[in-house]
Amino acid sequence: MVRKQPNRLTWVVGSFFVLVGACSIVAEVDRENIPSNETPSTGGSGGTGGAGGAGGTGGVGATGGSGGAGGCTVPSDCPGTDTDCASRTCVGNSCGVEYAAAGTLTSQQVEGDCQSLVCDGSGSTIKVNDDKDIPAQDNECAVGSCVAGAPKVDFAPEGTECSSNGGNVCDGEGACVECMKASDCPNNDDLCVDKQCVPASCGNQKLDPGETDVDCGGPDCAPCADGLKCLEGDDCKSGVCNATAKTCSAPACDDKVKNGSETDVDCGGSCPNGCAAGKACKENGDCKGGQCDANQCQPTCTDEEKNGTETDVDCGGSCATKCDTGKACANHGDCASGSCENNVCKAADACKNHVKDGDETDVDCGGPVCDKCVDGKACLVDGDCVNYCAATTKECVKSHCEDEKKSGDETDVDCGGSCSTKCNDGQACANNDDCASGNCDNKECKPADACKNNKQDGDETDVDCGGPVCDKCADGKACLVDGDCVNYCAATTKKCVKSQCEDEKKNGDETDVDCGGPDCEKCKNGKTCKVDGDCESGKCDEDDGICVASP
Repeated sequence: MVRKQPNRLTWVVGSFFVLVGACSIVAEVDRENIPSNETPSTGGSGGTGGAGGAGGTGGVGATGGSGGAGGCTVPSDCPGTDTDCASRTCVGNSCGVEYAAAGTLTSQQVEGDCQSLVCDGSGSTIKVNDDKDIPAQDNECAVGSCVAGAPKVDFAPEGTECSSNGGNVCDGEGACVECMKASDCPNNDDLCVDKQCVPASCGNQKLDPGETDVDCGGPDCAPCADGLKCLEGDDCKSGVCNATAKTCSAPACDDKVKNGSETDVDCGGSCPNGCAAGKACKENGDCKGGQCDANQCQPTCTDEEKNGTETDVDCGGSCATKCDTGKACANHGDCASGSCENNVCKAADACKNHVKDGDETDVDCGGPVCDKCVDGKACLVDGDCVNYCAATTKECVKSHCEDEKKSGDETDVDCGGSCSTKCNDGQACANNDDCASGNCDNKECKPADACKNNKQDGDETDVDCGGPVCDKCADGKACLVDGDCVNYCAATTKKCVKSQCEDEKKNGDETDVDCGGPDCEKCKNGKTCKVDGDCESGKCDEDDGICVASP
């Protein structure tokens, strides 16, 4: 028979990744829509022509110069590279960045970790739970699953039938083995020794042909204990046969065999060496990175290996530690310097360190040294911008028609002339085309028969009425003062009313607001009165001058 050693049967749970401080957002993801992996960047300002040479980065220079965000014709003219979550754009000859929608899957996935790396909608990535990304498994005795974004492995009960790795039954510890008792073996006279079916001769306490020691070793019997005779490693439980003494050696942490208390080859258990990511483990202490999930060491940011989403050993990607200059990177956020070029962290450049510092008016742009800023960035003067700087908001804008000052051929601030925005009444104009009303009179925009244009404009309090110019408003229309109305203006609702007894203020012969006196309704209890006739109750308290309940 072919010997099988149950202590060497293994099962694979899968490759996991644990993200420290990961976001707990749960997103539905489609792994078929993973985009290609590239590197992010942000645009700078347009190239300034110089003597001889090619155009600067991101722009197309006429005769060389320092390029940037201006002068592009296609996105590839712009500085930087693209990533799964941020792509360069070129709109109106200006460079920009377009962010992938939140939840978009990236290409940097760790299979079987019950999580997915997705875009956050702002150019960065976050981890989200993905309970469909279950751990891999190679036998029916260890079933992987995801619980709230965490990998989990359940062991089938001892004695459960299985067929993986040449076994017959599950041992209750995740392995499919030949036997747990003699009745599990195919031959009636077989014995079950160390979860292995062996002939009856392996239990007769004699040294039979083929055995290297009594009832052990050789092609049929179970491996021998330490100190017993052997010919090769397979004859020993430890997997190590001393070449000189020809006896089985005790397990060691450098014998290149998984034995003793080791959870994987020469690591874990009592060995001083922690196991690398992907190796078997039973507890966190078995792993170099200190993280054991579902009996497998997980990639961490302290395991002295490049794994998970790291761009270099224990830095970049989802790790809190940024990579030093010269280390590999995927985007600027991976680098301590904040500068990733051609997938390598570079020394910090004040105008490329992704921080607003020095004389910059926005991140890496504006001021006397750095490139000009693209539209939407902060500025102080026009010179900080590829186009114009708005006078009030101090933001770069595309056109002089947005710069919050009278410039170009405008007839007033940001209106008239070549601007698409027409000037409002009272603003300066050169001709009728400059005015929203279409009426330019003495270089000033005037209303176009404003009191009959079927809209509320100018000083009107309602449509075509009220104010100092138009007719007074009828009852029910909006008003500010009595003069806006044919009759009266209610003080609170600001609606025209027919009578002063409805105008929400005390006036005329009223003894309180809209009550009392000879014309208005009688006042309720608590309101001011002069005579009993002013009150609903018919009783005016002579001392306090207020309506009270009748005795």
